[in-house]
Amino acid sequence: MIRFYSALIFMLFSLSLSGCAYRQIMVPEVTDGEFAAAYRNDLKTLASDEFQGRKPGTPGGKLTQEYLINSFKSIGLEPGNNGSYVQEVKLILSKTTATGITFVSSDSESLNIELNTHIISRIEGVDADLILVNKQMIFVGFGSESEEFKWHDYADIDVNGKIVIILRNHAGFAANDSSVLDRPSSAKHGYFSTKFKEAKSQGALGAIVIIDSTLSKSKFYWKRWVERASKGRNSLYDGEVDSSTLKLVAYFNLEKAKQLFAMAGYDYDSLLVAAQTPGFKSFDLGITLSGDFMREQTIYSSNNVLGLIRGSKRPDEVVIYTAHWDHLGMGEAVEGDSIYNGTADNGTGTASILSLARAFMAQPLPPKRSILFMGYTAEEMGLLGSKYYADNPVFPLGKSVASINIDMLNFAGETHDLIMFGSGKSDLDEYAKRAAKKLGMHVQDDLWPQERYYYRSDHISLARKGLPSMSMDTGIDSKEHGKEWGMEYHQMITDSIYHKVTDEYSEDLNVDGIMQYLQVVFDVGYTLANSSKFPNWKKDDEFRPIRDASRSKVRMEKTSY
Repeated sequence: MIRFYSALIFMLFSLSLSGCAYRQIMVPEVTDGEFAAAYRNDLKTLASDEFQGRKPGTPGGKLTQEYLINSFKSIGLEPGNNGSYVQEVKLILSKTTATGITFVSSDSESLNIELNTHIISRIEGVDADLILVNKQMIFVGFGSESEEFKWHDYADIDVNGKIVIILRNHAGFAANDSSVLDRPSSAKHGYFSTKFKEAKSQGALGAIVIIDSTLSKSKFYWKRWVERASKGRNSLYDGEVDSSTLKLVAYFNLEKAKQLFAMAGYDYDSLLVAAQTPGFKSFDLGITLSGDFMREQTIYSSNNVLGLIRGSKRPDEVVIYTAHWDHLGMGEAVEGDSIYNGTADNGTGTASILSLARAFMAQPLPPKRSILFMGYTAEEMGLLGSKYYADNPVFPLGKSVASINIDMLNFAGETHDLIMFGSGKSDLDEYAKRAAKKLGMHVQDDLWPQERYYYRSDHISLARKGLPSMSMDTGIDSKEHGKEWGMEYHQMITDSIYHKVTDEYSEDLNVDGIMQYLQVVFDVGYTLANSSKFPNWKKDDEFRPIRDASRSKVRMEKTSY
């Protein structure tokens, strides 16, 4: 890797004399040597059994944070949070138990349900206990309310103080009909969070979503959901009391849901078709729910880890590289292995920010803008670390330049391409395309838009605050094996590695494609850090108004002095 650093130093020095733009720099090949060796060492260490799957709140999580802090120090980064390398994130673990969960029809037929077998639930709000006695059940289709799409599942139905039962995803997806909820913004109506938020706004006492795997492109394993739910749910702890009327949130096994509808005299498949039709009317199922639910809570802390290279000209303007350091920890043993090592997810991203930090520190001059390298905690618990930073940024987001998030790179080797999740959303696409072109590569659009990957990792937390945020993946068009093989490899990773104990480190893992990727994201960050431009979202993007407002506020503050 000496060859990489010396080549960059020489070219940057030459350009500083000539005044040429950085975009003309030829990015050297970095698939061998010191850089790749250091990357492998970090990856191997982070994914070792010693780190116990890097779960927040465990010894393995603490060890991971210490490793990042010590690495940042040895690389030469400043503390990224006002003299500290950490930003404390308070979390709360809630575990729900229940007895006597029973659905009863109008003719007194009953269906008994077991928690964490047939249904997964949690109590919302301040009360630790929730006793339900004969609460009415209302079927609200997909539970969507949208003036934009003229879709109103809650029209002409009173759900106040009642339990709503909801279909997964949204009507357009279920119907496979582009005329139904046909714009990209319709995707949000399929999110669980959107459904629960709408149920809350309608005054529902509880909301139950039926988990039908046919209503998602993702592989679904109910058993895995149950296993994770039995360990409890983590969320950010802010000490505030939720006084909303929604007290119960639950996910329902499909087979039991079909039995429930049959008991009420309805066929699930017929109702699914009906709910996809514009003008669908929600209705009372003639079923009641009873049950005693109890909640135990534990408050604990974890940390985002931050290291900084201070800019020489505009230090208050910050380019941010991020990756979540956490994984799933330890769980049920599979063939004798109980450690979810998380090599790909997200050892690859965590090792990447360390490698990028070394590359930037090797430059002869510091960047004009500051560069923040941040390892988020608790991504696997619901993007909690990034949500906390987005709500409590160390550096004002109006002055932050962009976020480049790295999450779960693959080991397919060198490719002709890289994949941009959320392609077409911001100016950052063009930065990546120019950087990739220098390597003879191209950046292609998201190949799996139905999976909504852009909305499923940490960059979305900052995006929702208006900061242009890039999420790019390693490619699938393998130089050695071709595109078809690459697609098969991607599917194999999804089916056989993702969130499984098989996501382990091996010396046979091919990091050559990751080295390509790191050259490109280094280029993007370097260009941004030595520019005076602020990239933005595209004109019609959902996050553009937020960014415009934050940048306008910064400009107004400057003129007020």
